[in-house]
Amino acid sequence: MQRIWNFVDNLSPFFLILLVWILLAPWPMGPEPHLVEKYHMLMAGQLSRAIDIFDVLWHGWPLVIACLWVYRWFVRRKGKTNA
Repeated sequence: MQRIWNFVDNLSPFFLILLVWILLAPWPMGPEPHLVEKYHMLMAGQLSRAIDIFDVLWHGWPLVIACLWVYRWFVRRKGKTNA
């Protein structure tokens, strides 16, 4: 787990992570953004093909990294204000 936190802590410019997520999450554009479409498939129980699961992972990993980065930022910030 420490390796993951080290990776997230060493990510610098955060805007690049957001840019990758903004570009990767909705594409390919269709009637609705791609991750939204996959979410609807998951809720309907239709997300069963391997390509669909891979698609969720491929389009969602930047969001996971961004959320981890924001979490670590808040933790580090809280630690500095209490010290």
